[in-house]
Amino acid sequence: MGYRLHARKVNKIEYGDIAAFNGSCVEDINSMIAGFTEDLYESEDGSELEMPKADFKAGIQGVRAMSDEEYAEEYGHLAGVGYTRDVVVGILEGFLAEADPDNDEICLDWF
Repeated sequence: MGYRLHARKVNKIEYGDIAAFNGSCVEDINSMIAGFTEDLYESEDGSELEMPKADFKAGIQGVRAMSDEEYAEEYGHLAGVGYTRDVVVGILEGFLAEADPDNDEICLDWF
């Protein structure tokens, strides 16, 4: 299966069906997500991320609003390995849809 980012369905460590991004994208994706909020919890090794869903959703909208040129400039490595703006937005929206509906935070884990 490899090293992929997952969204917790409930904060009891039940993972959703979406597993996306590979180990070469950890720093880029974590940096993108960190830019979504000032209220981010990130574990020391970067394998766990938690943030308010409202901020995550607003961050997704910000990425969606970028032009192709802006996205390529900001996230060139992701674009270079096939994670276009539309692909990334689709994956992040899938994580949001799978996240625990009873929790105001989204919890993401790399494993």
